[in-house]
Amino acid sequence: AFVGVCLDRTDARVFQQFREMLDTFEEVVECHMVAGDFDYLIKVRVADMGAYRQFLGERLATLPCIMQTHTYVAMEEVNPAAGVVFDQNGNLYGTTVFGPQNGFGLIFALEKPSGKSQTWTETILHRFSDGPDGVNPMSSLIFDSSGNLYGTALGGSTHRGVVFRLKPPNVGKSWPLTILYNLTGSPDGDHPTASLIFHGRGDLYSTTEWGGTGQTCEGGCGTVFEVEP
Repeated sequence: AFVGVCLDRTDARVFQQFREMLDTFEEVVECHMVAGDFDYLIKVRVADMGAYRQFLGERLATLPCIMQTHTYVAMEEVNPAAGVVFDQNGNLYGTTVFGPQNGFGLIFALEKPSGKSQTWTETILHRFSDGPDGVNPMSSLIFDSSGNLYGTALGGSTHRGVVFRLKPPNVGKSWPLTILYNLTGSPDGDHPTASLIFHGRGDLYSTTEWGGTGQTCEGGCGTVFEVEP
C-alpha cells in the first residue's frame, strides 16, 4: 500500500523527527517527500490488510507529528522495474519487485525452449525475505565470467540496501545468495535502484537515489559507490 502523510507542522525539525521515527518501521520500504496534498508518500509492505490496519492504527498514526493519512492500494504493477539478461546458453535471468507468497520480490531464470517445444521453463532462484537478504529488487542483474549473478535490493540488515551475489548451485536449483555489502545511508548511500557494472579488475559500481553527505536534498542527494567482491 501507499500512504500519503500530512504532518502537523512543516519545518526542518519536524521533517527530521518524522524520518528518524519512520526508520524504525521495518514495514516501510520507501519514503518520498512530495509537493501537493500531503508532505510524504510512503510505501508499506505487510502480509495482508489486517496487518496493514494494525500498522496504521497502532504504529504510524500514533506518531506525534502525524495530522492525517490517506491510503492508496496498488491494483496492478504496470511497468516492470528491471530488464532481463542472457547467459551464454541463451537462458534469461531477471528480478521482480514483488512476487507470490511473501510479496518481497524474487530472482528467476527462464530456460529457453528445446526441441519442438515453444515453452520457456521458469525456475525461482531466490525469494527475498525482507530480512538480511533484502527486499524488492529494482535493478537488472549482471553476470561475471564465472557465471555468478550480481544485483542490488532494498532493505537488508541496515534497511538502506544491499549488494548481493548468486552462485550457480552444485546440486538443486536454488542459487545460494551472499550479501557483499550493506549500505548505511551516510556516507555511502541509500535506496539502490540502478544496475551494477563491472570494472576491468572485477570491482562493482552503481548509484543510489538517496543518502550520502549532500546537504541540499532531504534524505541525501545520492551517491556513486564501489564494492570489491
